[in-house]
Formats: sequence, structure tokens, C-alpha cells
Amino acid sequence: MKGTVKEPKMIEVSSPAWVAATFMSELIAKSSQEEFCRHLAEQTRELTGARTVILQAHARPGAGCGALHVCPQRRDALFSPEELALFCPEKTPEELPFRSSDMPADHPLAEIIQSKDIESLIRMPMMAGGALKGSLLLFNLPHPERMKDELDMLEFLGPFLGIALENIYTHEKIRQQNEELEKFVAARTTQLELSNDYLNEARLAALNMMEDAVQAKQRLEMTQHALDQSADAVFWIEPNGSLFYVNDSACGMLDYSKDELLKRSLPEIDPNHPMERFLAVYEEMKRAGSIVVETELLANTGNRVPVLIQSSFIQFEGHEFACVFAHDITERKIAEEQIADLARFPSENANPVFRATKNGELTYRNSACDQLEPSLGGTMEGAQLPKKWSEFIRGALSTGEIAETEMKVGAGLFSFSIVPILERGYVNFYAK
Repeated sequence: MKGTVKEPKMIEVSSPAWVAATFMSELIAKSSQEEFCRHLAEQTRELTGARTVILQAHARPGAGCGALHVCPQRRDALFSPEELALFCPEKTPEELPFRSSDMPADHPLAEIIQSKDIESLIRMPMMAGGALKGSLLLFNLPHPERMKDELDMLEFLGPFLGIALENIYTHEKIRQQNEELEKFVAARTTQLELSNDYLNEARLAALNMMEDAVQAKQRLEMTQHALDQSADAVFWIEPNGSLFYVNDSACGMLDYSKDELLKRSLPEIDPNHPMERFLAVYEEMKRAGSIVVETELLANTGNRVPVLIQSSFIQFEGHEFACVFAHDITERKIAEEQIADLARFPSENANPVFRATKNGELTYRNSACDQLEPSLGGTMEGAQLPKKWSEFIRGALSTGEIAETEMKVGAGLFSFSIVPILERGYVNFYAK
């Protein structure tokens, strides 16, 4: 039994449906927005022969009505962004005439088209879901007689291209979101790695800080102990003279308890430095950094204790003060007085006493030596003794022993002890 075979319906290769199928099959293969826009503009220019084809994007969040692609590329500067924005159907919604000569003179695009030597144009909105997605702009088409066919073809393509453009937008947005997501994940991974490194470093730093803090505390305790146990008295003095730290030696030296002494000011325990003098010395110490002075501190018993004070200016965390070490020099003062007494002994002696070098130079004589004149030649200290004395000097220094001799001077007879000081190279003469 024979069936009836229907002949397939043929589509003309020049029909809009065939063109749309060709366009869409090639556009579907374009995965990126750049490839899609470039291919669409180039194919449209090839099909229509338009001198310039611009694929214009409709305004989207964060973007204006800019050109997605211009074909040929050398015509990219044909319009400024502001001029191109006026071609958007929402800016100039009325239908644009094909021939520029038919455009009303007061139309917003009239002056722009005229200045660019545009003779003909077609604007094809690309819609998707009832919303404008973009426009195809064709300028200076070479075959005006084919304008209606080309316009019909473009209008047929419009919905397909709008959907394709929307899909490209969507893919581009997904791609951008994927890139942003990858960047975000990479950044977060880097942050986590850095945070982990930071935590490890912070943990190590914390351990080091704890160790440093323990060591610092130990050093502080050692310093405090050294100050507390210092043999010298230690005072920390505010700029107004009040005391805010004293050690045990300071309390012992002045016979105060620590609480009692901390209630005093420096001018109260140092009679030589009343407040006005203390303030002047404090400023001097502040400029110099440190000073050394001798003074006396007044003990609770009323006794005065001679001290050598070394005072240093300290500034720590916004707090300034004087750190004073006071060394008791009572024994030194007694020794100095004894030395002074001994030094006065020859001059206070009623008997003649004088000293001469090995060369016979007179280096000392007391006032009692006037009794020996003119035997000494009336010389003063620094002069040369007469020859007879030089002989006594050489003899004593050569033997290294004390010699005794007598000499008649004027109406008196004097006995002399000649004492050589070999290590110093001089001789002392004691007469009576």
C-alpha cells in the first residue's frame, strides 16, 4: 500500500527566517560578550553594506548607553558618548527617518547627523521580554532601494537578537560573578593564610612578650632591690621639691621612718637649698642632665650630715623628676680637717722649719725661719739657699739618714735635724 509523500517546505535563502537562522546559529557559538558583539556588528555590516554599524547597549545599572562594538573599529570615535546616548530609543523614541535629509531641523539628532556627513541611517531596537536591551545603529547604507527589505530583515531579527543579547548579558554577569567569587575565595584564602600566619606570629610574639615581661619584671625587682639596699641614700624628688621615693639608707641617714620622710620636701631636709634655691638648681640640672654638689642634710635629731649629691634629671612616660644619690661624706670631712690641721702644723710651729730640693731650692719656710736670718740669705720660697746649706742637703740625700748638726746664728745656737725624703727628692730642716 502506497502512502502519500509530502514535499518539504523550502525556505528561501534570502528570506528573513533564513537570515535569522544563519545569524542565530553563528551567534549561539559566541560565548563571550566581546565575541558576540563583534560578530553581530560585522555580520550586519556585511549583509547591509552599511559604512558604519554600532551595537549600542541600553542603560544598565552602573553603565550608560555606550557602544558595545563599532564596526569598522576605526570609526570608534565617530560619536562622543554624549552624542551616542541620544540615539537610545528612550532618549529619542520617535521613529527616525531613513534619509537624513528627511529629519526635521529641530530634531535632537539633526545637527549631529549633519555634522558627521550621514546620509542614511537605520535604528533597530533589540527587545527581550518587553524591555529594551540595546540598539543596532546602521549609517550610510549603499542601496537605498533595498532599504525596506533590510529594515524588514532587521525587524525580524530584533526579538532574536534582543534575547541573545540578554543571554550574553546574563552570561557576562555570571562570568563576572564567577571571577569575583574566585577573587573573593582567593582573597579570603589569602586572608585566612595570612591570619593563620599572623596568629602564629602573634602567638610567638605573645610568648616572647610574656618572657620579656617576666625578665623585665625581674630586672625591675632587681633594680628596685638595688635602690632599696643601696649604701647611699636615694631620693626621688618632684619638680616642686616633694619626695615620692626614699630608700632605707636615706631613712637611716636622717633618722626618719619612710612614711615620715616622704611627708617632707627637699628644702625641709636641706637647709642650704630653700625653695627658691632648689627651683634654680632643679632647672640647672634639667638643662645639664645631671649635677654634682656638696651640701648638708638635716637629720630628725637636728644633726647636719655632710653629703655629696649626684642628681640626674629623669623623664619617663610624661613624668619628670630628679633622681638623687646622696653619699655620706662625714668621714671624708673629718679626714680633710685632720689633713688641714697637719698642714697647718709647720706654719704654727714656733721653731724654724724649712724644706729644700736636692738642688738647694727653697720650697717652704715658716715664719719662725726669720730667726735664722741672715743665715738663710734672706731668701723667699723658690730662691736658692746659700752654698753651706746645699752641702747638708747633698749629704743627707746621699746617706738617706737623718743627720743632726748645730749652728751659731747671730747670738743664738740652733740645733738642726736634717731629714731626707728620698722618694720625693727633698730635705726637711727642723731647728730648735
